[in-house]
Amino acid sequence: THDPTGHLAGYAAHIVTPVCKEGKCYDVELDYYWDLLGNFSDFALVPGKPLTKLNHIPFQDSDYQKLQAILRTKAPSFVHLRRDELVAKQDVDGMSGATLKHIEKEMVSGAIYTCYTLWHIANGDINFQLQEHTIRNLNQELIAKILTSDSVEGHYFVMEQMDARHFEFFLEKLGKLGKEYGHYFTSRLYDRLPGHLNKRLKIALATKE
Repeated sequence: THDPTGHLAGYAAHIVTPVCKEGKCYDVELDYYWDLLGNFSDFALVPGKPLTKLNHIPFQDSDYQKLQAILRTKAPSFVHLRRDELVAKQDVDGMSGATLKHIEKEMVSGAIYTCYTLWHIANGDINFQLQEHTIRNLNQELIAKILTSDSVEGHYFVMEQMDARHFEFFLEKLGKLGKEYGHYFTSRLYDRLPGHLNKRLKIALATKE
């Protein structure tokens, strides 16, 4: 997606995916959104395509809010589980039992497979692919946009990924961020900075506002 000035603002995708349980599948359809760093940020329902739980019970507003929180969580308790490990197996006949207790509280009740599937789409390999796309498009305008945002993660990201030719133009702003963030940021900045700019950075860091 792009902002009104035509600069890259984030990413969007129309998602259609099957959610399967015990051999029965149904399609889930949503619009997904990620920020410039590839972090999942939001989803939107497709008109006429509400999400449902067991027995075709529609999601309530609170369910959508919980799903949003799940999709924004980087490391939920189920992150290392396979789909077939989400539900405990009964010892006698192998039939599916209850949702594992340690993940139940993080899931929308009656929609564990939906939550699991949608989380992996929101937080899978696509995060790195989107981030790589942003890196390839880090021109002066996009760097300025990220550095003037309130995203601490974005500031570190740009400092680590910008080309050497951009450091001179953004040295004053990077120096201000260095004074705000402290030693780790400034140490990494010196490592990334072309050598001829070291003296100017020292001056910028020593200058009082």
